[in-house]
Amino acid sequence: MIGIPRPRRVPVALAFVLAGAALAIFLVPRLRSPALPPFVKTADQNVLLITIDTLRADALGSYGGKAVTPNLDRLARHGVRFTFAHAHAVVTLVSHASILTGQYPFQHGVRDNAGFRLPDSAQTLAEMLHAKGLGAGAFVGAFPVNRQFGLAQGFDVYDDVGARDALSADFALPERRAGEVVARAARWIEGQHGKWFAWVHVFDPHAPYAPPPPFDSQYAANPYAGEVAYVDSALGPLIDLARRQPRLTSVIVTGDHGEALGDHGERTHGVFAYEPTLKIPLIVAQVGAGAPAHDADAVSDVPVRHVDIVPTVADLLNFEAPAGLPGRTLLTAQRGEREPRPSYFEAMTPMLKRGWAPLMGIVAGHDKYIDLPLDELYDLSSEPQEAHNLVPDAGDRLRVLTAQMRGLDPVHRLNARENAAGSENPTRYAVWLTEVFFPLR
Repeated sequence: MIGIPRPRRVPVALAFVLAGAALAIFLVPRLRSPALPPFVKTADQNVLLITIDTLRADALGSYGGKAVTPNLDRLARHGVRFTFAHAHAVVTLVSHASILTGQYPFQHGVRDNAGFRLPDSAQTLAEMLHAKGLGAGAFVGAFPVNRQFGLAQGFDVYDDVGARDALSADFALPERRAGEVVARAARWIEGQHGKWFAWVHVFDPHAPYAPPPPFDSQYAANPYAGEVAYVDSALGPLIDLARRQPRLTSVIVTGDHGEALGDHGERTHGVFAYEPTLKIPLIVAQVGAGAPAHDADAVSDVPVRHVDIVPTVADLLNFEAPAGLPGRTLLTAQRGEREPRPSYFEAMTPMLKRGWAPLMGIVAGHDKYIDLPLDELYDLSSEPQEAHNLVPDAGDRLRVLTAQMRGLDPVHRLNARENAAGSENPTRYAVWLTEVFFPLR
């Protein structure tokens, strides 16, 4: 068992610093985001959640990316596009556990792809919506989110790559093309007579990048962008199907994490937690019968997070989200906010597999603190490339951020969970199999 250091004590005198920082936060200028477009709140609607694996925040056309993505860009024009959204982990299973539960990794207990399973005690979005009368179907594109990792809770149908596909993958990560995933999801949706919740996960932008024709030749110099363009093309029929529904459909699109593509010396993802792998796109829109009309797309630069998705769906469907969730509804993420809402993140794979120091951090406003033996601090508003560490001159600014993260107590919670469970930890699952399929994802 790898030991994790207990948090450093915060001096009592820091209370005065925190009080002054709180006042400063209150006085900062308001974020300049336009008012969000109107959303219809009703229990009588469908929900379509689309997660695109390994999707950088700057990958889509509407975000300035090099891939041509007309379908997702059109969806963004009819909803709201968040430009400062963050994941809480940089690997697939951990991130999806946060998306589907509305909890941080140290709350739901999944810390890596390998050897963890979402516990049965976790309450998923599918369970919440199923209790409200929605049929629930999941259609996933790759092995890291297969049913054996606990994400199937609450779904009537969980269509994954299957054990046979996994075992025949010849040591490659088992996956299937977005077109196949979408076709299966569309067949299920067309067979629904009542309101429904569909989660559709596509994996194609994940390495190795090998877009199918004609995207392979169109993006020969940038195959990652080719994969993103292909995914947009594959998702087009699904979004069009949602538009034809006789019932209103709320659509949420996000990436589970990004991709470094060589930034900060990282080829793919899973090791560090810099913005190329942590920042993700996030789009919320409504389509179909009764969808509100919008003249132009709305763009919000308010800080938002994956843990905000569950409360947003609850708000749209007029029910109370479970108590104690760290997120809030995205429908209030607009002009007038003054208090930065912190976002916890982590990258635990190097610690669990290689014995490195645990990597944890927090984004508060546009300040980003990375808790490592050599601390890092960046101002993302003035220097989003994270090239200049501000720690040497940070002073009270650093102490406020460390106090905010210690208030979440992620280290103590992880130690308590591991020490209580020991070798029988219920979240550890099938290590021998997952180590084969993802040595470092």
